[in-house]
Amino acid sequence: MDSEIVQPGGAGPYRQTVDEALAALDTDARSGLSHGQAQERLERCGRNELVTEKPVPAWRKFLAQFRDILVVLLLVAALISAGLWLYERESALPYEAMAIFGIVLLNAIMGSFQEARAEQATAALRQMSAAHANVIRDGARQSVPAAELVPGDIILIEEGDTVPADARVIQSTALQTAEAALTGESLPVSKGIAAITGEAGLGDRRNMIFSGTAATYGLRSIKGARLYGWRPLRRQDPIGGEDPRDGRPTHPADPMRRAAAGLAS
Repeated sequence: MDSEIVQPGGAGPYRQTVDEALAALDTDARSGLSHGQAQERLERCGRNELVTEKPVPAWRKFLAQFRDILVVLLLVAALISAGLWLYERESALPYEAMAIFGIVLLNAIMGSFQEARAEQATAALRQMSAAHANVIRDGARQSVPAAELVPGDIILIEEGDTVPADARVIQSTALQTAEAALTGESLPVSKGIAAITGEAGLGDRRNMIFSGTAATYGLRSIKGARLYGWRPLRRQDPIGGEDPRDGRPTHPADPMRRAAAGLAS
């Protein structure tokens, strides 16, 4: 499930030319993949979706906050302070121990809250995903479940559609997408086909479209193809850190890297 069609050791897809992106995918912009190729890649790389794990009870999430070594050291310090207070009785209450316990408890509550927010964000991403995608396979337009998109699939996106996978635009006619949920950009972003030289953040990758965003304007349709393999997003995976949508991710099959080399025609 974690094998890849494309090794990300080189430049990210936004730094590749149109021909380089299509060649890396071993796909054709006009005819797409064959049915056999699509099935083989689906089995090898997995489905284009976020898989949920078995829910963890809230009390277990809360207790998990106390496994950090620094938290353990704070608890030990609090116990020592409480023991010294019992022995010396220099104050009415063990204020130092109470302060340390309060800090540890507040940290655990905040950690549980942040983890819950992260799970809600994952659920929101899942809801934003398109249910179906129009693709080109065997040279013909077909409608398939978005979860069955595979690396090299040529997808078609029209104005008003939700983007079913991250995509490298390789032809564009006045294409614009809404990326507020992803980058915070309030206005639609214009997309083009030119390769970008050097590193670029998500908001500056004007030749890429991203899963869960919407095509707000475009005179004609867009084609794209998923680049990498996939694995489920695990609960212990960091939410922040280096953006995996470039060519050098630390998680080689992270679901957020379901990139596509796209064709807007």
